[in-house]
Amino acid sequence: MEVNPDPFTGPVIYGLGITCGDALAAEIVVNDISFGKLAAGATSLESIPIHSDLDLGGNVAELLIGVSERSLSGPALPLPGKPPATANAKLQLEGDEVLISGEGLSVTTHTFARDIWDARTLAGPVMLPTALRVTFEPRAGSPVAPWARAQALSADDVEAAVYAETAIIAEMLRDRNFDAYVGATSLRRQHKARCYPNGPNAEVLREEELDDLLQLSKAKDFAVRIAAQVGSRLRAQAKSRLFDFVDTQGEPIVTIHANGQSFAVQHQFSFIDKGLQLVR
Repeated sequence: MEVNPDPFTGPVIYGLGITCGDALAAEIVVNDISFGKLAAGATSLESIPIHSDLDLGGNVAELLIGVSERSLSGPALPLPGKPPATANAKLQLEGDEVLISGEGLSVTTHTFARDIWDARTLAGPVMLPTALRVTFEPRAGSPVAPWARAQALSADDVEAAVYAETAIIAEMLRDRNFDAYVGATSLRRQHKARCYPNGPNAEVLREEELDDLLQLSKAKDFAVRIAAQVGSRLRAQAKSRLFDFVDTQGEPIVTIHANGQSFAVQHQFSFIDKGLQLVR
């Protein structure tokens, strides 16, 4: 990992810069939370905001190379044949310093750390899966994610409760009880507003979320579905401090259908103040 000095004096907003060749599939993981998959066959240039998912103390961002599932626990296997030219990747920890002067706003981006992988430069066989990794401690005063202070629990402790809470959320959407829904999602909006103080405040975010739902509900084919608990799995992330139910493809089990399209809606819970709370 290459580390660069911090040149900033003001607050920093953290993010990731990712470049991944098209030879292999990959997955982005931050603090043991999946941030998305990159399919083989398409070169990826990604800018990933992570400022709202900072942990207490040390933080870890990873790009897992040559994986279809988020796991490095299986045995590493050699990549057959000569490594292709596009078997390469780069993971960068970046920070934005936002300065406001009068009515003007300027943003300066700096790369704090970088990890690079190129299969063609490796001596010996190329073993997969492998991981690019950057570690860092955010500046004092950086926002900490709600899940960071949550209690770590086993899957058996929360499985039934997480599905029950997810079913309640799905029912709110299905019944078009959107005021109740945006009330249930308030914690994650408030945290987002704290993380990005130059963006919309929590009330504006609430109105935007409510308006989006109202527009979707006008579709004649509007429908909300939740997959059965049997056949779904509880996913524990953030070192067992963050939970949600996903299908066999790792997608959220609540889907909204409108205007001929279906999309999954993420609802992730943490155990805070003696109960489950929707935090992400």
